[in-house]
Amino acid sequence: MLQKKRGQISTEYLIVVGFVTFVVIGIMAVAYFYMGSIRTSMLLSQVTNFANKVISSGEEVFFSGEPAKVTVKAYLPEGVQQIRFIEDQIVFDVLTDSGLNVIAFSSDVPIIEAPSSITTFQGLKNVKIEAVTVNGEKGIKIYQEP
Repeated sequence: MLQKKRGQISTEYLIVVGFVTFVVIGIMAVAYFYMGSIRTSMLLSQVTNFANKVISSGEEVFFSGEPAKVTVKAYLPEGVQQIRFIEDQIVFDVLTDSGLNVIAFSSDVPIIEAPSSITTFQGLKNVKIEAVTVNGEKGIKIYQEP
């Protein structure tokens, strides 16, 4: 009779441990999913802040006229694969958990691409923006200061 109770207790113990293990694994899976979502959201937010700083400073410089210049310190997050300047837009290729995202930010002024451009390594960048006239076309030149 005593052995029967011991067997019942160990069976109940295994059921409780199995249930707790199942719940913990489920919670960890949900947390991992949301952690990836939060990481992506932070990355895109940092890219947006970078672009907004550069564009707003560029518009100020453009409307101040030549020879206005400004240097902006902005943080570029990890995951940016490429930065392109197309007419009046800054286009970022950003690698996230869900794949490659292409994000374009529009400016009210024409952007003239500088030869050195901006490196895509993570970190604080000194971005130089200056009002220029190239072939009679007014615009802003954006490049990274060494």
